[in-house]
Amino acid sequence: MSDRRDHLRSQWRHSQWEARARRRLRRRTLVAARRTALVGLGCTCMVAGIASVPSPLPIGFVLFAMGLYFTARGSKFARRGVKWVRRVLPPFSRGLNGIKHRMPLAMRRFIERSDPRGVRARGVRAGGLNPRRGLPSTPRGRWGISASRPVRA
Repeated sequence: MSDRRDHLRSQWRHSQWEARARRRLRRRTLVAARRTALVGLGCTCMVAGIASVPSPLPIGFVLFAMGLYFTARGSKFARRGVKWVRRVLPPFSRGLNGIKHRMPLAMRRFIERSDPRGVRARGVRAGGLNPRRGLPSTPRGRWGISASRPVRA
């Protein structure tokens, strides 16, 4: 009886291993397909943005920025390229910063993260004045109290 039980236990372990291997392969395939789709969609948006620059409606730059975002989501090489282009071409960087308030939250975050000026360009965390209130912004908050830690009495 013990041999039979050991045999069944080893079969169960092997089937569990196969199931995990299938899940890993499925996950890798889905990730690769998603990245390919993002890069393809991004390139399409960038080409459409370049083609629509001469049109009377100013949507070319927005389409191009969306294409950069999708391409950078799917490729680490493209993310590094966006940072490099923004560092080399300050007018392009200023243009992205100028339209970021019209973008969805995820694209705004991408534009802020790829800003070559770093944290200081992002506002409140950099110190100095808070752009909304004109008050000094400190890491501990407005009254010197940290929001993340409770105040002990």
